[in-house]
Amino acid sequence: MKRAGLALVVLFLLILGAALVMLPFVAAASFQASKTTQTGGGIAEICAAGEAGEAQIPEEYREDVAKAAQVSGFSQELIASQIFQESTWDPSATSPSGARGLAQFKDNTWPDFGEGGDPYNGRDSIAAQARFLKWLKDRYTDLANGDEEELVKMVLSGYRLGFTVVEDAGGVPDHPDATAYWTEILARTAIYTTECKPVVGGDDVVVAGDWTHPLPGSYFTSGFGYRGCVAGVGCDDFIANHNALDFANPAGSPGTVVAATAMTVTGINSDPASGMYVEGVQDEAPHYTLKYLHCAAGSIRVSEGEAVPAGKALCTEGNTGLDGMKPHLHFQINAPNGGAPIDPRPILEANGVAVCPPGRDVTDACAS
Repeated sequence: MKRAGLALVVLFLLILGAALVMLPFVAAASFQASKTTQTGGGIAEICAAGEAGEAQIPEEYREDVAKAAQVSGFSQELIASQIFQESTWDPSATSPSGARGLAQFKDNTWPDFGEGGDPYNGRDSIAAQARFLKWLKDRYTDLANGDEEELVKMVLSGYRLGFTVVEDAGGVPDHPDATAYWTEILARTAIYTTECKPVVGGDDVVVAGDWTHPLPGSYFTSGFGYRGCVAGVGCDDFIANHNALDFANPAGSPGTVVAATAMTVTGINSDPASGMYVEGVQDEAPHYTLKYLHCAAGSIRVSEGEAVPAGKALCTEGNTGLDGMKPHLHFQINAPNGGAPIDPRPILEANGVAVCPPGRDVTDACAS
C-alpha cells in the first residue's frame, strides 16, 4: 500500500469517530445488491447472516472484526475475508515488500491509521484496517456515483495498490493485481457467513417439508413481472417481462440447484435464451411445471424420466444462455397442463420456503 493520507486525515477520523454510528455493510441504508443477477456479479460483498463466520474467524478477533465492521461500514465477512487474503490470520506475517501484520500495513501507511499501535498486534492491525477502509470509502464515494459494487472494488483496489491509482483510473483500475485481489476477497466472503452458505459440490439437501429452496443459501435478485431492460443483456420480452424468480450466490461461489419439490423430470433441454435447463412436473397436485434455467455447462445430474425428491441436486448454478448474464438460477413455475408462467414466490412462501430469509433480505428484489 502507498502512503494514504496526511495528519489532517487522522484528525478527521478522530472527530468523526466519536459520533460514528454506522450499521454493517448490509444495512438497507448502506450497500445493496444489484436488482438482477444479470446486471452485476458483486453480490458476495453483502453476504451477512447472524454472527459472521464464527467457525472461521479466530475467537480472539471476533469482537475486533465486529467493531471494524461498524467503523468501516463494511460487513464482518468482507473484513474477515480481506484479513485472510492479506495474512491468513497470522499477526506476525511480513511480506517481501515490508507489509506487516494481519492487515499488512507498510511503514509509510501505518502512522496514518495505526494511531500509535503495534502493526504486529492483531487487534491494533484490525482497527487500523477499519480506519483505512472507511477513509478510502469516503474518498471514493463521489467517484462511484451511487454504484455500490464499483465502490467496493475501488476501496479494495485502493487498499491493494494505493489510493491514487483508483483516482488516476477514474474508477476501478484495469489492473490484474487489483482485479485478482478484490475477486478473491469477494468470493471468499461466503465461508465467513454462518447461516447463508451456498450449497456446493453437487450435494443433495435434507428437506424437512414437501418444498425447499431451489438454490439454497442464495440471494433473491429479481422478481416476477415487468422489470424493463437489463443493461448488457437486452430489452426483449423474455428479459423485460420476467416470468420467474432469479437467485444467485456470491461471485465465484456457484451453488447447487436442487428440486424445489418432488417431481418427475420431463426434459433436459437447451436453447439460446435459456441455456441448459431442467424441466419437470410436480408429483403432487396441482402438478405445476417447474423449470430451472441457465445451468452450468456439463453440470446436469439427472435424466429425463427420473423421479426426484425435493432437495435432489439437479445442476450447478451457471450462466448458459443469453450473452452478458452472470451466473444465477432462473426458477420458473408454469400453471398445470401447459399453462402460462405464474409467480413462484407465493407458492414457495405458502409452503414454508423463505424467499428472503434473514441475511438474504438485503436486495431490492426482497423489498418489492
